[in-house]
Amino acid sequence: MKFSKDSFSKGIILFSSLAVFGCGSDSPRSVSPSLKTFSSPLPASLALLSAAGMTVQVVVDNVGPPIPLTVDPVNQVASGTVNNLTPGPHSFVISYDINGSLVALISTSATIGPGPIPTPIDPTLSALKFNATSITVTPASPVIPKGNSQQFTAVGTFPGGLTFDLTSDVTWRSTAPGIATVGTGGATQSVGVGAATISATVGGLSGTVSGSGTLTVGPPILTALSLSPVSALMPLRDHYTLQFTAAGRFSDGSIQDLTSSTVWGLPSNNSGATINNAGVVTIDLSACPASSCSRGSLNVTAQQTMDARPSGGPANLTVASSAPLSVTSSTYLLYVANYPKSGPGTVSVIDPGTATVPGSLVATLTGGGINFPSAIAADPLGNVWVVNAGLNGSVISSITVIPKGAATCQSGCLNFTGGGMDDSDGIAIDASGTVWVSNFGNNTVTRIPAGATSCSGCIEITGGGLDFPQGIVVDGAGNIWVANFANSSVTRIPPNQNSCAICINFAGGNSQFSDPRAIAVDPSGNAWVVSTTGSNIVTEIPKGEASTCSTCVTYDISSSQTAVGVAGIVADGKGNVFIADESIDSVTEIPAGATTCSFILPASSPCPEINGGAFNAPQGLAVDASNNIWVGNGGSPTVGRSITEIPYGTTACTPTTCPAISIDPPASPPTTINNLTTNIIVVPFP
Repeated sequence: MKFSKDSFSKGIILFSSLAVFGCGSDSPRSVSPSLKTFSSPLPASLALLSAAGMTVQVVVDNVGPPIPLTVDPVNQVASGTVNNLTPGPHSFVISYDINGSLVALISTSATIGPGPIPTPIDPTLSALKFNATSITVTPASPVIPKGNSQQFTAVGTFPGGLTFDLTSDVTWRSTAPGIATVGTGGATQSVGVGAATISATVGGLSGTVSGSGTLTVGPPILTALSLSPVSALMPLRDHYTLQFTAAGRFSDGSIQDLTSSTVWGLPSNNSGATINNAGVVTIDLSACPASSCSRGSLNVTAQQTMDARPSGGPANLTVASSAPLSVTSSTYLLYVANYPKSGPGTVSVIDPGTATVPGSLVATLTGGGINFPSAIAADPLGNVWVVNAGLNGSVISSITVIPKGAATCQSGCLNFTGGGMDDSDGIAIDASGTVWVSNFGNNTVTRIPAGATSCSGCIEITGGGLDFPQGIVVDGAGNIWVANFANSSVTRIPPNQNSCAICINFAGGNSQFSDPRAIAVDPSGNAWVVSTTGSNIVTEIPKGEASTCSTCVTYDISSSQTAVGVAGIVADGKGNVFIADESIDSVTEIPAGATTCSFILPASSPCPEINGGAFNAPQGLAVDASNNIWVGNGGSPTVGRSITEIPYGTTACTPTTCPAISIDPPASPPTTINNLTTNIIVVPFP
């Protein structure tokens, strides 16, 4: 353990004085000297030498021979007794000797009070003097890059050739604070390029003793290379390109774009992927063996080499990095928000595959604020926005933004909080990139401006009949449609509004809304609303309909086996509407142009009930550019989550014709709690 003035100054020396009282008297009769216990903290620098001949002595009031003290190396205390010490002021000189050579002195004074209570004595920093003849600072002439630190040590030489580490006891100084600063204990931090003398000084018995070293600070050196994206996805599409960039972090904390000077690499592969000197990955289908390209998992590598000798480093300092790259078989991806049984939840990224290549899970995203994800949408640039619903006030609602093509959220994902988001349940994004979020917890809709990176400019919209809003969707004209669960109505917010001053609320008439939860719009601008209480009723609000809903059309999609479990709705590009019913593992289609859906005679119903496939608690629905329907299955206590495809035109499914892609396995052991919302979005590659 090293000696420290700081630690010593916090120690105390204890004395006590005894007052003698006469019988029956409340006041002292007389004060007489007695044996006094003496205890002194042992200087830490010398504590480890206590077993090598250290002796500690005290002289009181500069009178009499030194009184030896007993060294306790375990508790680092020197203690003993002093005879005939009367109450009052006294001086004390404590000496530390090694093999007969004086090493250090402590001089202090204190007033000893009467009575048995010890009087604490706290020596000042100036009380300590070393008998050092010289100080050696090491290293003598180090060279470091700007931004790095250097630890110096100070060793004192004493009479008889003794040496002790005084690093914690000396006063450190730098002659050039603009190049290097030094703190207590010799820790030096470089802040500029150049040379600085670092000195160590200690108080001696006859003046100060010093030593020094010279620190040379060279230019900053490269310490890390960061690639962007850190993990990426790209389609197996001829001539498709993806730009990687390299940012270099230097020892002084500065960051530089090193993309053009980086040596890029990509191993040989069957995906036709190559990378050029500018970090651009290109798919060339003609480069695949026998013109047979396939999806695959690759690794982009990057390397920088520099001459670090001016900064004390090697001639060829090499810094490398890499980023995983997945080449998918499809031209689009499926993103799935997996609301968990218990937090925080995940977002699955799925390659849907092709007619000859089965789909597969390519990434599971966590981090980035993903926490109880309840809804998901994509903006015009291909970024994916995830609503994190929160949990009964213990988890705050927020938005996570996953950059286009990203395969991880451990870095690079934005997170939005505030803006009135509270138990948020739905999300829609219009053609301008403006984001609209329904807040079930406070009866509002949050508007996030296009291009925003935080919610400092978010707008909280109230009124207009908003009441426990859940489902939210945008039509081709930019109208925002919101399903209000509590008051069984639908609110339409006109385009580009910051308030609900001119919102339209739909209720009554032919609507038959009953606790609506999900909503969709078809290509013609008609809104479709699913009721979730009572019978399964879907209401169509025709484009241009007034708030009376006098021309609204209702469709009864109930069947003899249907429980009330409608969870999601979507319209394809042809105007066909699909509704997921998680209670009976089916999806019902309302064909474009249909005016009724009667299940009294199922065989003659114009609305087919699609089942028999790999459905398991179907919830979220999405449609791709080919009008295939993708179904998010919440699973069950014994079946994990999955995605099922309903190919366009299918009216009946089998596990073969409507294949499933697994997201996660069932719980082991099986849990009694079902998986919850599994919302899904189709995101095409640009």
